[in-house]
Amino acid sequence: MKMFDYVFYRVCKAYEKAKSKSAEMAAMAILSLTQASIILILIILFETAEKKKVIDKIEVVILYSVIIVLNYMRYIYNESFYSDISQKFRDEKSPFVKGLLVFIFIITILFLVIGLAIYSG
Repeated sequence: MKMFDYVFYRVCKAYEKAKSKSAEMAAMAILSLTQASIILILIILFETAEKKKVIDKIEVVILYSVIIVLNYMRYIYNESFYSDISQKFRDEKSPFVKGLLVFIFIITILFLVIGLAIYSG
């Protein structure tokens, strides 16, 4: 959970630098997409290995919806959450490297989902 909190913090911080008024909502959306994509990668790998269908399209939509609702409740509905983690991560060491790692993490997940979707057909 701490890793996802940090991803939320860094994405939100990046959107704030761009003067976005909805930085927290954008960060929550990106984080939700990343989390759901990780689960989707695991499902695709399992389906490929077992050669059988595990989940349908409607179940994927439900999964994404549940993740979005849970993340909304954790990151947005709790109004003090961002200020709390801002305090926690304010004095971090090597923020550039950690920010780069967050970017690489998100891009890697994106490429894995696209690659596995193409591979599995």
